Amino acid sequence: MTVGLENKYIPDIVNLLFGLSLKGKESRHRSRLIKGLQEHLNILQEEEHQILLDHAELDEKGNPKKKENGTKWDIKDLDAFASEKSELMNEVFYIDNANLEESLNIIYEVLNDSDEIWEGKEAMIYDYFLSEIEKIKTEGEENE
Repeated sequence: MTVGLENKYIPDIVNLLFGLSLKGKESRHRSRLIKGLQEHLNILQEEEHQILLDHAELDEKGNPKKKENGTKWDIKDLDAFASEKSELMNEVFYIDNANLEESLNIIYEVLNDSDEIWEGKEAMIYDYFLSEIEKIKTEGEENE
């Protein structure tokens, strides 16, 4: 099973998974899935930092400068920076590790059978995550 998730949703999916009250087997599989997603998030953060380095004014040590008020990066070409960052965040990360297939199935069942009332952003993330897994489950059933 290979599930594709847009980079921009992964931090929220991790937060949603962290918020689940689980024990035993379900908790272990959640932890495995979170670990896999966090490994990708670490790479994503490195790539975001490289984009910042490529587009920001740098100080004498090679670090990105902030503007005078210290709240925003001093970006040379804001449109190019935003475009490149947007492209990165819209890229799809594929969970194609066979070791995580069982974890995805278990977490899918936990979320799908949950009595939790999802609201706002969590509801959107819940729907997105389950929909992406369902796409793969449906394709798998059609191929059988």
